[in-house]
Amino acid sequence: IWGWIDMQKKYLSLLFTLVGIYLFSDTLYGQSVWVDHDNERAVFLEILKPDCKHFDNPKLDHMVASLTQYWAAEEDISFVIELPVSRIHARYRWLYSNMPGYSVEEFTLGNIYIGIRNGGRHSISTFTLGLRWPLSKDEAELAREMGLDADRDRYGAFTHKLMTISTNYFIRGELGDSTYMRFGLGASLSRAIDSRGGAAYIDFNYNLLFWLKLFSIRLGTGLAGTTTAFQFGITGNGRIGRFEPGINFRLPLDRDFRERISYIFGFSLGFRY
Repeated sequence: IWGWIDMQKKYLSLLFTLVGIYLFSDTLYGQSVWVDHDNERAVFLEILKPDCKHFDNPKLDHMVASLTQYWAAEEDISFVIELPVSRIHARYRWLYSNMPGYSVEEFTLGNIYIGIRNGGRHSISTFTLGLRWPLSKDEAELAREMGLDADRDRYGAFTHKLMTISTNYFIRGELGDSTYMRFGLGASLSRAIDSRGGAAYIDFNYNLLFWLKLFSIRLGTGLAGTTTAFQFGITGNGRIGRFEPGINFRLPLDRDFRERISYIFGFSLGFRY
């Protein structure tokens, strides 16, 4: 079954990449597709706990996290700033060797994101455009790699010494009184800012999620991918006063991706003011 999934992934990647090339030219994905934001003023904290096959006995602070601030400029326009971090606190183990493992503690800031968003949760279409500036440290290589694997939606958040420009375009369609779908396309343009110079790197992403609204609770499921990774996810969030807690579970479908990550469990907490 995994071989069949890998084959379908290749066809889907090719299809969406061709569509993405047509729609976008110089662009990158930036925000999580598993959290259904709107344009209210809010602060969101998302914490991801990946089950990494290279690490045993992870501690409580072994995680990838992103803190995001939204400012509503107008009814359908908001500004976004986001700071990701990655922290490893576990025991590293060799997958294909009998060499003894060793304890690892690493921390790195990710690449700061500053962007603008047009359209809210109830808009038919939403457009985002942003810039990531590299802040991740040279010496925290394992922490950066875990951030890259755990949070593919923010892949540019942990690339090393690469500046990225990001964009996404989402289309929302009502399927019934309490159900809707959201389809997104995006792409990335990344370029080194150090002495390496060189050509720009272009990547594309796509996602399709179906949402169910039950009073103040939203449940979603779907697929999200890039030209290098493909994953299935289940997500849910609710609203309690000004607070918005949420959880999500992501399952890698790529063979290479699965060799490093078994699954990703995440939870988020938003505060609207």
